[in-house]
Amino acid sequence: MSGFVNYLKNSWVAVCGRRPKFKNSEEFFAAVEGSIKALRAAGCEASADSVKEGFSCLNGLTDGWALFLDHLEKAESLLPPGAPPAEKAKLGEITYAARYSVYHPRG
Repeated sequence: MSGFVNYLKNSWVAVCGRRPKFKNSEEFFAAVEGSIKALRAAGCEASADSVKEGFSCLNGLTDGWALFLDHLEKAESLLPPGAPPAEKAKLGEITYAARYSVYHPRG
């Protein structure tokens, strides 16, 4: 079922997705690094590890972004129920930006 849900999310982004809130790559990468630190501080080690592993997949190609997106989706699923709402929201925005990067049509 989660594969189908991800398909729907990805299709929605491709058709009518809004632009991510990050102004540039530097702001995005700083948010990712900050999220890894904040997740660790909140005791969400598994999620932080997944984000960090996915972040290392970025190589400037769409395949790297797709791998990063896979790890972000995994990180979201690994968040414990008691995870801080602010960290859930930050991770959700980062995941959205990665999804937008992979699936939104160019031009």
